[in-house]
This record gives sequence, structure tokens and C-alpha cells, in this order.
Amino acid sequence: MNVSSEEIIAATCEQVKDCEEDEDAKSSECAVPEDNLVDTFLFDSKFLAFFLSGWPQHLSSLETQKMVVVFFALSTCATLEKLHVCFRAAAGEREALVDWIYAMQIGKSADERHSRRLFDADEVDAGFRPSGWALVKRETTNTASNIGGTENESEGEMCSSMMIKQCYDCSHLTMSHVALLSLLCLEDSLDRVDRAALLSHVASLQQPTGCFKCSLFDGEEDVRFTYAAVSICYILDSLSSINLDSVSAYLIKCLSPVGGAFAQKPGGEAHAGCTYLALASFKLMGRLDVLSDKQRQQLLWWLVSRQEHGFNGRPSKDEDTCYFFWVGASLSILGAYDLIDHRSARLFAKSCQGVCGGYCKTVDASNADPLHTHCVISALALDPGLNQVPSTEMLPLNDVLDIPEKYHEHLLRIHKRWNEQANVVEQS
Repeated sequence: MNVSSEEIIAATCEQVKDCEEDEDAKSSECAVPEDNLVDTFLFDSKFLAFFLSGWPQHLSSLETQKMVVVFFALSTCATLEKLHVCFRAAAGEREALVDWIYAMQIGKSADERHSRRLFDADEVDAGFRPSGWALVKRETTNTASNIGGTENESEGEMCSSMMIKQCYDCSHLTMSHVALLSLLCLEDSLDRVDRAALLSHVASLQQPTGCFKCSLFDGEEDVRFTYAAVSICYILDSLSSINLDSVSAYLIKCLSPVGGAFAQKPGGEAHAGCTYLALASFKLMGRLDVLSDKQRQQLLWWLVSRQEHGFNGRPSKDEDTCYFFWVGASLSILGAYDLIDHRSARLFAKSCQGVCGGYCKTVDASNADPLHTHCVISALALDPGLNQVPSTEMLPLNDVLDIPEKYHEHLLRIHKRWNEQANVVEQS
């Protein structure tokens, strides 16, 4: 994601100035370490909060990824304990963000579920859409009350309505995944999530190979959406909804014979991002032990080899700040986060800081963006102590859900409540 706009820089700089009135960093006579990243945390949170307010028109192309951008902002600010900055950007209240996320949920009502029945009568969409762009009402000669149209609606109007409703305004596994994570960061109860419909939908996307398609209409299927599906089922406390043996077998096939790390698909090139997704999936399923000692050692060697000063995602590629997290979290899952040179990684990240907060992709990139900002902060939070971050400045991260452990504990309390409710129902 490369946002290259002077308007964004000006807007975020102005918002950062607004914050300084009540959150100025305390002056100190001591020299600031050259690898210090803590002093810019406020600016980072303000940069991300910009994306929760009204977007300028030239950012309209990001509408198809808006739910992910919202997650980057909420999760990162939650990690920095600066969610109030996000609330200020979103009408000043937590509920505005919660309500927006739920407004993106598909198939909650019986009427909508009926209207979303696809060409195959057994397939019904459910989950979360990326944004509300397709919800804008469009005027037609004769307005239809539903996707089936009326007897007065022309065939062309009915087809247009169907294309918009079913082909463009549909759920996506990644959007459903980050929507749930965002709700957890907002300490929502998840009571408004249509759990049964979403779990059924996720199960319907699993392929004979064990992997998952990202949506009913999109043909993409690989380790990215497999991780999203596993994580959704974990969050909804129903891993039994999918075939875990098939998932494990598919992920093992994604191990590349060259280097021993994971690829996006079987037979592909090993990649740090895909390696994280595969390892996180195994850990969520409680199946990290499927990896042999030899495979673990190969993974450790390959992951540690990704560091020069910062990290790259595969051999012979440039360093990129996002791999601070993908590599670091992979090592964390394997219990080896201490193997990297943390100071060198922080120095590289600092060289990629944006003008008004946030982090750029590389040293020579012109502008910061939400993805790379999120990845740097999340990487630091994998072990704040090792990264010289005071405990008062940052919450420790859960390495498989990519949200603070505090909100994972909130999820576990939700699971306990769901189980207690289920037991009451069984006993009644």
C-alpha cells in the first residue's frame, strides 16, 4: 500500500499538532538513544487515526481494503494504549467505530440472507464486507424492493442490481477476520456477530486440498485465506467447523524445498509473510508439533538469514519494514524472537520513519502508510523489553492474532461465557 499524497502529509501533520497540546513528550536533558522509537508513538497513532476520519477522494481506491486499514489503526493504537486518539477521529466515541464495523456485516437478517442466496441454492454469503461503497442506493427507472426485482423493473436494471449486490458487495475472509479482531480491540462482546452463519460460510470456502477461497466469487485460494479461516474459527471458538487435518496437510505441502520455509502455495517460493501465516495457523490449531526438529531448525536458519540491518522477505530482496513483524513474529511463535539483532532492526525502522508519524516501506520511500506502520509497532510489541520500550508505553502482543494479549484475554472470557450459556441450554 503506497499512499503518496501531499494532502495526507499536511492533514496528518495538522492532526499531530492538535495532539501536542495535551500529550507533549516530557523534555529530558539526557541524550536520546539513536535507536529510540518511543518518542514518536503519539505521532504514529495520529497518523493512523487520520484513516478513520473522512478520506479525500484520491484515496477512494482503498475502499476495497478499508476494513483492513481500520484494523491497522485500531490494533496499533490499542498496542500503544492510545485508542482515545482513534475515538477522537471517529466522532469522539468508541461506539461509532463498533457500529460502523457491524454495519459491514452481511446476512444478519433472514430477508437479507434470502436476497443473498447465490446462483447455487446451497451457497449463502455471510461475514463482513470491506466497506460500504456498494451500499449507496442507485436510482433506477423503477426502484426494486429486493434483488429479485419487481414486475415493473427492467431486465437490465435487475441484472445490474444483482451484479452490484452479489459480485461486488460480498464478504471476504480477510475482511471478516480483521473485523472480528478490530471488535476485540474495542472490547466488544461479539454478541452481534452472526456466528452460525459466518462459521457455515467459512466451512463452505474450504477446498478439497484443505486451503480456503477468500470469497464465494473470488477464485484466489492460498495460505493467506487459510490463516484467516483458521483464525476466524478460533475467535468464534469453533475450530471443529473446518477440517483441521486437511488444513495441516495443505500447509505442510507449502513448505518450500529451497530454504525450508513456507510459500504462498505448494511449489512456490519461500516467503516470510507466508511463513508467518502458516506458523500462526499451526499454533492456533494446536498443531505446531507437526513440524519435525529438522524442519524447525531449517525454519530458524532461514528466518534469521532474512536480517541484514532490517529484514527482507526472501533471499536477494531489499529490506522492508513490514518484515520486522513477519520474521519477528515467526521467530516468536517458534520461541526464538531473541535470535535477531533488535537494535539493528530498530535503527533500520527509524531510518524509515515518515515526516509526520508512521513508517515507510523502505529508506528511500517517500511516504508512510498504515501497513508498514502497523508492522513496525507490532514487531516492537512482540517483546517490548527486548526492544527497549517501557511497559508503560506499550502492551505485549499476541503473536498469532496480532493484537495485544490483553484483548486475547478478553476473547477467552467471551469463550467462557459462550460455553456457560451453551451448558445452560443443554441442561434446560
